[in-house]
Order: sequence, then C-alpha cells, then structure tokens
Amino acid sequence: MDIFFLAGTVVLTASSSMLIKKSKNIAGSGSTESIFFTLFIAVYSIIIFILINRFKITLYPLNFVFACAYAVLGIFSNVLMIKAFSCGKVSTYLIMTNTGAVLFPYIVGIIWLDEAFSFIKTFGIVLMCVAFVIKNTGTDPSAQPAEKISDVNGEQEADEKKPKANKLFLFLCLAGACIAGFANVVISLNSTLVPLSDNVSFSIMTQTFVLGLTIAFLLIRFNKTKQTLMTNRKMTGLANLGVALAYSAIAGGGLIFSLESAKRLPSSVVFPISSSGNIVLVTIFDTLFYKEKFTLRDLIATVLIVVAIVLVSLGGA
Repeated sequence: MDIFFLAGTVVLTASSSMLIKKSKNIAGSGSTESIFFTLFIAVYSIIIFILINRFKITLYPLNFVFACAYAVLGIFSNVLMIKAFSCGKVSTYLIMTNTGAVLFPYIVGIIWLDEAFSFIKTFGIVLMCVAFVIKNTGTDPSAQPAEKISDVNGEQEADEKKPKANKLFLFLCLAGACIAGFANVVISLNSTLVPLSDNVSFSIMTQTFVLGLTIAFLLIRFNKTKQTLMTNRKMTGLANLGVALAYSAIAGGGLIFSLESAKRLPSSVVFPISSSGNIVLVTIFDTLFYKEKFTLRDLIATVLIVVAIVLVSLGGA
C-alpha cells in the first residue's frame, strides 16, 4: 500500500505538469490566458477539496496570512510555468524549480532557524545546478544545423528568435526557482507556526485567495481581458475547461497521495522518490506525447538530478 501511494504521487504530479502544457497548446501562453486557466483551476479545486474534506474546514488566523502569500506565489508560478513551457522543455524547468524549492528553505533554515550546515545537502544542490546547466548548454544533436544563408525568410526569423527564446527560458527558470523556494518557505512557516492546521482546509483557503486575486487582476486589466476574450475563443472553450478540470482533479489527487505517503513513510524516502520520479516521468511523457527529442544531455542531466535529490534527502536526514 505504501508503494501504491508513492507511485500515485509521482504519476499524478507528472501528469499535472503535462496538462499545464496541454493548456498552453490549446489557448496560448499569454498572461491573460494563464490567469484565466489559473482561475478555472481555482474554481474546480475549491469544489474538489471541499468534497474531499466533507465540508469540514479547520483554519487558524495565521493560516489566512500564509494562504494569501502562497496564493500570490501560486499565481505567478502558473503564469511563469505556462510561458516557460512555450519555449523550453518541461523537465528542464522542473529541475530548476526543484533546485529553488530546496535551496531557499535551506538558506532560511541556516540563517534564521539555527539549522545546521550540511555538506551532503549543499553538494546535492550544486549537482542540481549542474544538471540544469547541462540541459541548457551545448548543441542539441537532434537539432538541424543552421544554414549560413537561408533562402526562406521564415527560417531566418526563426534562427534569430532562438537566442531570445533561450534567454527568456533561462529567466523564467530562474524566476520559477525563486518562487518555488519562497513557496516552500511559506509552507514550512505555516507547518511550524500552525502545526495543527489541516492541509486540505489550507488548500481550500489558498485556492479561494487565488480565485479572488485572479478576478481582481482581470477586472483591473478590463480592456485587455475583453480584447483577449473576443480574440481567443479557445481560452474559455470546452477543451481548455476540460483540461483545467482534469488538472484540478489530478493535482488534488496528487496532494492526497502525497499526504498519505508522508504519513506512512519518512521524508528521506518520500522526497527523493517523488521528486526524482516526477522529473524522470515528465521527461518520458514529454518524449511520448509532445515529441520532444531525448538527447544525451537529457540523459546525463536526469541521472544527475536523481543523484542530487537523493543527496539532498540524505543531507536533511
């Protein structure tokens, strides 16, 4: 049964990342499109979590503060993620966000919470960064060599846009890492300062804040929102709504599975398997369903990130 919950966590988490990319393919990666998708997720998630929790909400005053902070970070995370998936590989983005998710709480713990420095954990974080660098450097052997002189204007423009897309992707990965790190700090503070809080109730409150903030953002940018609604019908189409519903159900299921795994197994087991398994499975899904090329650099980076996550887990034990 323990293996069932752990495997479910990995599969559901990886699948949710694929659905984010699916929404990007359907509706685009603009900020308004991303905010609308985040709004849809919030509505579905609130309903799903309330049903899971059987209408029993347990919250404390500090929960509201942390839930609001986590909601703001979650909105930015979704916008960045959808944009990043339009110009780079999902697995590459996940490697960087995993690095940030570990690095920031680690630094905060050492500086403010009197936690001990761990050489093993530090080395693991360095390996995470190395894995990301390997994924983003060198020549992709699957890519077609660029012609010195292109006879087609479209090919020339595509070649000119590649460096800009790479720089944008790098920026989005770094920003995503920072947000993932801050989000983990918020969760850690909530767990430390409000140890009796109910995780599902906290998720309901977080998604409620997300819903309110996204609606406010769309109203503030009313003209832009109206223009996008008129020109991009796919954004509110049944396909995108269905993807949002599937994402909410799968992400909600992933949360339940991860909570059950955390109850049954030590974090030194749950964290490395769920995190590394997620990245490996996303790489496989990306190759199978979105026809992304799997290169030698991908293989080396994937092996390194698995080793790194194990080291980070051992260093935190």
